[in-house]
Amino acid sequence: MADTNLFLYPVWFKVDEALWKKALSVLVSRNVISATGEGAEEGEVWFSAGKRSGYVTKTEQEPAFEDCRAHMGNPYFIPDGDTSEYGGKCPACGAALEDVLVVEAIVDFNESDEEDDRQKCPKCKAVVDVSKLKCSIETALAPAFVCFVGAKGGAPNAELMKALEEATGGAWKWLTEKVEL
Repeated sequence: MADTNLFLYPVWFKVDEALWKKALSVLVSRNVISATGEGAEEGEVWFSAGKRSGYVTKTEQEPAFEDCRAHMGNPYFIPDGDTSEYGGKCPACGAALEDVLVVEAIVDFNESDEEDDRQKCPKCKAVVDVSKLKCSIETALAPAFVCFVGAKGGAPNAELMKALEEATGGAWKWLTEKVEL
């Protein structure tokens, strides 16, 4: 069975903390999400579905998603490594990369720890530059995102996207990720 995660992300080069708080306040004030207090020390804040969670995709199903995580800070590759079948190609030589190598490269990039454990292309031996990775599925490199885990419905509510854009003064995009359970 497949589950769908819905990612909303601003199209900004660098996130401004004040703008990010405005974006989250749009979601909280419309009762789409409720704070849980979890994850703040890890850089990702977790939320539960609010009383009007269906507003996220204009669905009648409540709750419209299982939970929600919000990330702001370092650039992050989304979807983040739970997806199979990325269809990744080496940015240096164009060789097809196995999904396990792509996922490891993405996870290593997103964790951005102190160790240099970058993945190398098996053909040309170049380090896989995640910021230049080409995939057959839609991907993004964003300094912030909101992920609705187990989202019911497809595209996000256009009114919600407009509210996020107005609150932050910048464009927002979205993508979905199918996760096999």
